Amino acid sequence: MFKSKRPFILLLFILLAPQFCQSQKSENARISEIEKEIPKAVDKGDYERAASLKKEKETLEEIVVALENGDYEKAASLKEDLENGLSGSSVASTRSRLSKVEDEISKAVDDGDYEKAAELKKEKELLEELIVAQENGDNAKIDELQMKLSDGNSESNVSNKEVSPEFVNQVYLWDKSSNELERLEKQKGTLETSTSAAPFYAKSTSFYKVDGEYSSVRKNNDNSFVIKVISGQDPRDLVELVIFKPGKEGKDRYMPYYESSGYAYGGSSGEVKDIKIPISIKKVKDQVYEIIPDESLKNGEYGYKVIDKFYCFGVGPKGVQSDDQGDATLVKEEPREVQPSRSELTKNGYFIDFMLGFGSTSELFGMAFVPGIRMGNRFYKKKEGKFRPGFSLNYVRLQVGLSPGVGYYYVSASPVGIGFASITQFSEKVGLEANLDGMMNIFASNGPQGALLGVCISPNVKFRYNSLAAGIDLAFTAGGDPGGEYDPRSTVTFAFTIGFKF
Repeated sequence: MFKSKRPFILLLFILLAPQFCQSQKSENARISEIEKEIPKAVDKGDYERAASLKKEKETLEEIVVALENGDYEKAASLKEDLENGLSGSSVASTRSRLSKVEDEISKAVDDGDYEKAAELKKEKELLEELIVAQENGDNAKIDELQMKLSDGNSESNVSNKEVSPEFVNQVYLWDKSSNELERLEKQKGTLETSTSAAPFYAKSTSFYKVDGEYSSVRKNNDNSFVIKVISGQDPRDLVELVIFKPGKEGKDRYMPYYESSGYAYGGSSGEVKDIKIPISIKKVKDQVYEIIPDESLKNGEYGYKVIDKFYCFGVGPKGVQSDDQGDATLVKEEPREVQPSRSELTKNGYFIDFMLGFGSTSELFGMAFVPGIRMGNRFYKKKEGKFRPGFSLNYVRLQVGLSPGVGYYYVSASPVGIGFASITQFSEKVGLEANLDGMMNIFASNGPQGALLGVCISPNVKFRYNSLAAGIDLAFTAGGDPGGEYDPRSTVTFAFTIGFKF
C-alpha cells in the first residue's frame, strides 16, 4: 500500500505529462500576478501578505523549473507542499491574528476608546469570514477578504501612525488622501474696543482683529483639521471655530465677541453668538484629534481660536464672503476705535454722576442742602503713558438747594457745556480724574430776584475704580439781572459725588 499520496500524484503526472505544458503556463501566469501583488501589499504596509506571496512565488518558480526538466515527481511534491501551505498555515496565521484583534478589542473597551473598539470589531468579522473561506478553499473569497483587510490596515496605519503634528495646541490642515499636514496661518489677535454714544445711551463692542483681508491658506472639500494636545487635555476646552468679518476697506479681519449697552436706568451685555461654529472632536490616536465642523463651511474667512492665538484659513475664492455669514456692519461702521492698551478707565464713554452737598447763595444767609445730578460724555486722547488729557460734553447738570428752616429753595440748571477732562492711571483698574467744566446756567429761586441767566464753572476731582467713580465737586455760578433792579447773584456749592461711566 502507498504510505502517502505522493506516489499516486506522481503516477497522475506521468500519465498526464502532455498536460503539464498547460500547467506550466498557468504557474507562470500566477507568478506574474504575484509580482504585481507584492509591491501593492508593501505599499499598504501588509508585510505579512507580502512575505506569503514571496514564498508562493519562489515555490511556483521551483515547480516551473522541475516541469521544464521533466522532474514530475519533484513538481508533484512541491505542488502538494504549496497547497498545504496555502491552506493550513494561512488558517493558523489568520487564527493567530484574530486572537490578537480580540485582545485589542478588550483593551480598547477597558480604556473607554469605543471608536477604536468599533473599528477592530469590523476587522474581527472579516477575519472570521476569511477563516471559513480558507477552510473551504474559496480562493476568490480569500483574495476579496484579504484585500479588504489590507485596505483597513492601510487606513489604520495612516490615522494612527503617520499623522504626527509637530507642535501641541496648533491646528493643522489635514489632507487625508496624501496624509500630509499643512500649517494654518498663525496670528495673535489684537484685542480692541469700539464705542458709540449718545445722550442717555452708549454701546461698546469688544473684538479681535487679525491682519490682512484674507488668509493665504485655503481649504478644499477633501481636507480636514487635526490638533495635538498634551496628555489628559480635552481639546473641546481649547478650540473654538469662528467666522471672521471683513473690516474697513478690506484691510483686516474682525471677530466681535462681546457687546454691552447702557441706558440711563439699565443696560445689557453678553457674548456675540453668530460668529461661532459648533465642532465635533474625534480621537485619531493618543494626544491627536481630528476637528470636524458640525456644519458645511461656506465661502468666507475662518479661524480656530486656541487660547489667545488664531489659526486662520479661508473657504472659496479669496475675498468672497457668503451673504449669510453674519452682519459685517457691526465692525465696519464703528465711529471710534480705541487703542488696544485702553482699559475701562481710559476708554471714551457716557457718564452719570449723583451729587450730594451743601451750598450758599447771595440771597441766603446760611447753608442749603443741595442734591444734584450730572450727565455727559468724556473723550480721552489716544496717547501713551499714565496721563491722558481729553475733553467732555456736558448734557445736563441739575442741582436743587433746599433750606427748610427759612423757607427758601432754588434750582440751578445747566443744560449744555464743554470742559477739560483728564485721567492719571495708577494701575489697570485705578485712576484719578481731574476735570474742569464750563456750562450755561439758569438760576431760579423763590427769592425776590426770580430767574436769571448766567454761567457755571465746576472743577471736580474723582477717584475711579473701573467704571465706578467717587470724589468731590465744586460749583460756582453767577448771573446778572436784566432789569438792573437787583445786584448780580452768585452761588457756591460743595458736593460729594458718586457715579458710573459706560
